[in-house]
Amino acid sequence: AMDGGYDVTNDGDRVAFANKDDKGISHLWIASTDHRTSPVQLTSMENEDSPSFLPNGDLIYRASAGGKNYVYTRKQDGSGRKKLLEESILELAAVSPDGRWVMVFQEEDKDKDHPYRVRAYPNGGGTPVVVCRSLCDVAWSVDGKYLYLSLQFGPMDTFRTHLFPVRS
Repeated sequence: AMDGGYDVTNDGDRVAFANKDDKGISHLWIASTDHRTSPVQLTSMENEDSPSFLPNGDLIYRASAGGKNYVYTRKQDGSGRKKLLEESILELAAVSPDGRWVMVFQEEDKDKDHPYRVRAYPNGGGTPVVVCRSLCDVAWSVDGKYLYLSLQFGPMDTFRTHLFPVRS
């Protein structure tokens, strides 16, 4: 059973997914969708999950290190593992289809009234943009032309989803 997310390449040839081993550690796997080769597990000592493919074919994912979560990238063969953001995260929420923006959930210790943030970080460095001063759901349309934003309002976990056109 898969339990840590998955993504499929744009050409549909490969799938990346996260699966726990018998010790409960989540590892990333790469599999071909035509079943001609066996799935390959990428080596990791701590949890790795929430994989997405970047346009160049590299993986972007959430990994544990020293009790905190971070955003990492690596090649599909497992090489070139590197931390993408120095800031710790709670969740890797979404990656823009062009790979230029990484959306993450983070804790905000300084703001007791709104202890969570969703931030968009430019992939490759730069100033992050606060998207929500709460936990909200964010996603891009497959073509990258729209950003979906689901915000909780009122009692009973009611959500309202907004659709924003994205400029190039």
